[in-house]
Amino acid sequence: MALLLIALLHLLPDADDPAGIVARLLAPLAPGSYLALQHLGLDANEPKALAVSAAAGRDGVTLLPRRRTEILRFFDGLELVEPGLVQDALWRPDGEVPAEFRRSWGFAGVARKP
Repeated sequence: MALLLIALLHLLPDADDPAGIVARLLAPLAPGSYLALQHLGLDANEPKALAVSAAAGRDGVTLLPRRRTEILRFFDGLELVEPGLVQDALWRPDGEVPAEFRRSWGFAGVARKP
């Protein structure tokens, strides 16, 4: 079984306890199941990520980029699959990653439930 949370968690404010939501969704899954997620990050270009977040907010959309260290918390208790939590374009590419994709703002990772 796999829980896919792609481009979803950055829509949830901290007050909604997104890490708690992830833990509750993972709880009933059998050992050996996986969590795959992608999340908008702050680390690559904080000014632009914050500007995008502000623009979304003006349109009534919650869009909260987080730092890589904050995103890692969604994987607490799980075993990250190589290459770990990396810029989304760098998660197991099938070849050379073009420069424009290496500048992505998002992070992606997959982890296994023990």
